[in-house]
Amino acid sequence: MSSGAEFGGVIAAAVVGTAGIALGAGWMLWSAGKLVVDANRAIDEDIRRTKELQRLEQEQRRAMALRGRQQLEQLCRSQRQALSTARPGESDADRREREELCRELDRILAEEPSADSRMLESRNAMHLNQVERLLSRYEGGRARRSRVAAGDQALTEKLECLRTAFAAARLEETRGEDAAAPDPAVLERAELNRRLIPLGARVNQALGLLAEFERDFGLSEANRAWYHSCFDGVDREIALLCDPQTDNTRLKTGLRRLEEILRQAEMLLPEVQKEMDRFAALYPVYRQAAQALLADVQPPRAFDTADALEREMKRLQQREKQAEKCRRIYEKLGQAGYLCYAWDQELRAMGYQVYDRDAVRRMAESRPVYASPEGKKLPFYQWDPETMTQFYQVESGCSLQLVVHPDGTTTMQTITEGDEDRAVQTQKKHCAALAALRQRLRDNWFISYDQKETAPPELLLSTAAWRGSRDNAWRGQEETGIRENRPEEKGKERKAK
Repeated sequence: MSSGAEFGGVIAAAVVGTAGIALGAGWMLWSAGKLVVDANRAIDEDIRRTKELQRLEQEQRRAMALRGRQQLEQLCRSQRQALSTARPGESDADRREREELCRELDRILAEEPSADSRMLESRNAMHLNQVERLLSRYEGGRARRSRVAAGDQALTEKLECLRTAFAAARLEETRGEDAAAPDPAVLERAELNRRLIPLGARVNQALGLLAEFERDFGLSEANRAWYHSCFDGVDREIALLCDPQTDNTRLKTGLRRLEEILRQAEMLLPEVQKEMDRFAALYPVYRQAAQALLADVQPPRAFDTADALEREMKRLQQREKQAEKCRRIYEKLGQAGYLCYAWDQELRAMGYQVYDRDAVRRMAESRPVYASPEGKKLPFYQWDPETMTQFYQVESGCSLQLVVHPDGTTTMQTITEGDEDRAVQTQKKHCAALAALRQRLRDNWFISYDQKETAPPELLLSTAAWRGSRDNAWRGQEETGIRENRPEEKGKERKAK
């Protein structure tokens, strides 16, 4: 803050323009109770979600194939580790056989997973067959005594799970046309996968919709509590069901849980979607109106429901009525007159007393003339051909000059006499009040100001120094412009008549 300040001002669009244009057509429709959700938006949203669901199904299928690939790689690494160490009594032939198997496993591990789900499923099945042949060859060859874990029960179970999962994936691709896959477990797994892929995609889509609403607009406390109680841990559940090591019994149990989660979600999602559509229709209307009324624009997440947003919009309707009163004043006085009037009202409200014309004449040693912008006489003085000024008493010994420029900017300067310490304290008190003054101009008159300090409160300017300053537009003038008639001159005019 300072004893000198410059303010860059902007008058709200709701005051200087037509309310319907400034606030927007949406605001007019909402005020009349006729704002509706855009039907085209709902259609576009349905199309977008259908495409998104197709994408999610592809991602779900790839997630299953990728999880199978990860399991296969774990198997290859464990066997690679088992084969990497020489065994007691190992012959050169056994060693060469073991090293060759290690290289084969390394080649499998080095292959990058395909981005195409079907190709990945095919490569998984091929590599599993290759691993089984390698282990069978090693176990049945000359290195039988090295005792790799090919016959270990845990490994056998892992191989069986992978075999079933990969065969089911291939059977899913052929839609049951592969007559060479009569295994009931494989058939059952393929059928479970047909349920899991679209189910997992729909659950993920529901999660995405709720997360989208939470990110963009926010959820009510009730909906947020439901969201967490229903969906917490569901991503881990889906990942587990995609794991080839999950047997068919566990997969059936998990699918029933996902179906129940989805059933609950699809009961709530229409209401959440309705709320989202309503919020999406209201928020741009609110934002434009708030900007036009110079109200603080709250982010979407500040409102947990569309009802909360509408309550804020109804509060803005009261501000709209106030803006209409200001607009009528603006139309009557014009921009310059409106700015002068607003500043004058707020400075008086702060307790500052406006100087009468005689006091200004004595202070300036010049005869000021009232300004008449656009032919409308104002209780402000013409400072120079384009600007207007007024003088106020802040406290005894401290005056304030306010200058209003045609571009809407405003400057002010304190002028002091008497005790310097007291003058500095008065100027500091004045500077401390400027933030509240700017806020009142915004709240009451829809004028937004940015403040720039031009002189610190410790810098004192005496009346004599102000009078002789180069910034004083009245310097060296006994009169400014066309003087106002004095009482004795008015008497002569009456006698002449």
